[in-house]
Amino acid sequence: MPPSPWQTLYTNHADLYAQLVAHEDVNGRLLPALQAVHPLRGAAVVEFGAGTGRVTRLLAPLAARLYAFDVTAARLRAAQAQQPPHAGSAL
Repeated sequence: MPPSPWQTLYTNHADLYAQLVAHEDVNGRLLPALQAVHPLRGAAVVEFGAGTGRVTRLLAPLAARLYAFDVTAARLRAAQAQQPPHAGSAL
């Protein structure tokens, strides 16, 4: 089965995908909503489907440990390139 257009975007154009998702949550409501579900400061956090790390970058300063996973290596490389180093973070 040939890859879907989304798979091609995720794999071959991680930079374009990052530009696309950069426009999500322009009002900054995601982090407060996550904090309402569970306090993140000092927590161990696992993020599946981390993509290019947009949400990972929100979580990293708060979490004591953060593990971010994605099925596409190209997106993880993009996330690593944009992720400031934080103790306890692993992509």
